[in-house]
Amino acid sequence: MMHSDLSRICFSDFVLSRNDKGTYILVIELTKTQNIRPGKLPRSEFQKGMYLYIGRARRALQARLKRHFRRDKKTFWHIDYLLKKARIKEVWIKKNVFDECDTARKIREFLPFILSAQKGFGSSDCGCPGHLLYCLCTLEELKSLRKHIMFKKVKFDGNTI
Repeated sequence: MMHSDLSRICFSDFVLSRNDKGTYILVIELTKTQNIRPGKLPRSEFQKGMYLYIGRARRALQARLKRHFRRDKKTFWHIDYLLKKARIKEVWIKKNVFDECDTARKIREFLPFILSAQKGFGSSDCGCPGHLLYCLCTLEELKSLRKHIMFKKVKFDGNTI
């Protein structure tokens, strides 16, 4: 079964090949506080609110994003466990860039009130605090962040949401 918004996503900005690649940010909303155990990380309480997950795809970016929208998938990455309980509100991309750690750092610098949601979330292959950030922001407030870090918003139904 696919997430209800998958049928609406339009990847017209992507090259339809295995060669599409880059860094992406999932803007995620958790509508109520949840206890979640993301894989081997400890069970934690994830507060209601907005989350930014920074990921990368060295190839097949489109396929990676489509996978994040699917509901019937094997839980493999930390983000898979959160997405069982949360909803993707927006997707931001930067093609041909592969530095999640630097992107997370830039976001923390721009929004000093943002927090790492759980130590090590999405960052088991690096030494940074985590690639899942929690903020008490609205989508409108995040718009200036997206522009500051120069990510492009993926379009849904041909219109940005």
